[in-house]
Amino acid sequence: MAAIRGEFVLINGFEQNSQSTTLEQSNNTVIYEVIRLTDGIPLFFEDHLERLINSFKIAGKTVLATAEVLENRIKTLAKKNHIDEGNVMIRFVFNQSATDQIIYFVPHSYPSETDYMHGVRVGLLYRERINPEAKVVNQPLRDEANRMIASQNLYEVLLVGKENNITEGSRSNVCFLKNKTLITAPPDKVLKGITWLKTLDICRQKGIAIEFRNYSPDKISGFDAAFITGTSPKLLPIASVENIKFDTQNALMHMLMHEYDELIASYVKRKKA
Repeated sequence: MAAIRGEFVLINGFEQNSQSTTLEQSNNTVIYEVIRLTDGIPLFFEDHLERLINSFKIAGKTVLATAEVLENRIKTLAKKNHIDEGNVMIRFVFNQSATDQIIYFVPHSYPSETDYMHGVRVGLLYRERINPEAKVVNQPLRDEANRMIASQNLYEVLLVGKENNITEGSRSNVCFLKNKTLITAPPDKVLKGITWLKTLDICRQKGIAIEFRNYSPDKISGFDAAFITGTSPKLLPIASVENIKFDTQNALMHMLMHEYDELIASYVKRKKA
């Protein structure tokens, strides 16, 4: 489990000092969301809440959250910790007799300007998520991905399922570009990341073709460019997937990156008004 950032956490709405908080990994079902805080605003909060509710339904659990309570708790915790930029974790841990709601800030590592300009290295991990549409903790998969990322000095690994198709990253979605078309995995094969969904919305608004299809690792060399999407990376160019290189200066990709940054700025401005 990630370390805690900040002096305080909220457990079932009650403030607790993070130094005295033990967040142990267990075999219990854990449903979670990670939301990026920008200028004190939980970014795209409504979309995260919708996905959280969907995860509850898929996991067969009763929804134990309301929009107003969760958003207020996030903002309260941010003020208490004097944090206005970073990632906040919301976890629902289903014990045998009760469910704990835990909200805390996690250390984040955002890409550098160099990463956005020149792209990052990505590998392939031949594993797949069970129930990919629900954001439920799969610690063994996360641990294996983290080991591979660390040992090979990668930014991310892309998951390759039993049918030999690339689906998504271990903590991101992935998109490829060919000519003027965006190519990505079918929605029912991935966790629908908020940044990924916003990127698809931008494509529709700009008249950019979207192709949902399966593709194997040996087919991606025919694509022009590639990028991952996620809470921390936003839209981040991929320089290479193993030994396959991509154009990190692709004009369409950089237009999408710019439009997503504009979307963030517009959302924050509206929420602060």
